Amino acid sequence: MMRSVERFVAMMAVGALAACGSIGLPGTGVATNPPPGTPHAAAPAPNPLASGIRTVLTPLGLNVRDSPSTSGSVVGNAAQATVLTVLGMTTDSGGGQWYKVQGTSTVGWISGDPSLSSPNRFLVFPTDQHDFSALYLDTWTFAEQGNVVFFRPQTAGTQTIAVTLAASDAALGPAGRPGYQVTTFDTTEVCGVTTTLRHFDRIGSSPPATATPVASAAPVPNGIDMAPALAHLEEIRIPVDATHTLSVDFVYDGDAQVADFTDFVNSLAFPAPQCIGATPPAAASAPPT
Repeated sequence: MMRSVERFVAMMAVGALAACGSIGLPGTGVATNPPPGTPHAAAPAPNPLASGIRTVLTPLGLNVRDSPSTSGSVVGNAAQATVLTVLGMTTDSGGGQWYKVQGTSTVGWISGDPSLSSPNRFLVFPTDQHDFSALYLDTWTFAEQGNVVFFRPQTAGTQTIAVTLAASDAALGPAGRPGYQVTTFDTTEVCGVTTTLRHFDRIGSSPPATATPVASAAPVPNGIDMAPALAHLEEIRIPVDATHTLSVDFVYDGDAQVADFTDFVNSLAFPAPQCIGATPPAAASAPPT
């Protein structure tokens, strides 16, 4: 699985892009560089308070440009999981945020879109057995139980991400879990696949849950039976293809923990035409901004 991601990123690294979220491919006329000899506008001075790192989340890699603008020339492409040192930060004329970063051999600008990179450090979860890859926080660990993979903090915190692979949405069972009530629906995109994010809140007294998952060849009902009954539940079901559906569930206590889930989802990759491994490659997304 990870080999597929690497091959695809390598193919797409030469792509140029339009504004964040709008993707272009070479030869389309989108996000072309200015004519030779046309000077770029002077880059605003970086914010000296900006520091730390940015880890690339997006599976397709992130363009590094010579100025903080989508019209800047692409000077490199940072693959998923690349850790970049932040040298500064600025805002372009349209209000978009940009980071000046340094890699092993390149200095340039990356989009500040939080769906593309994160200030945290991660480990890579690649596996052919579960047909997905993702980044998880380097302070977390994972456990594989049947067709479910659980991600949770190593030493503190009870929040848990559970990824379940099933043949269809129906095979996963009802959305949510007992003791929770859906409160909001949002449309979201995960690696090129448009789907629904459901938010649930716990109501009344929830039934007790076991602290440890039980190994089983069948799907764990709702994907999160191993978790304590925390205050909130986020659930995304991703129709990968006609015979594969991924369910990503997150149980947590407070809003401060949502970023852990968001970073994980933004790093997800799977072998679908919309995400990676498309034939021809033009059917898939190109590297972001």
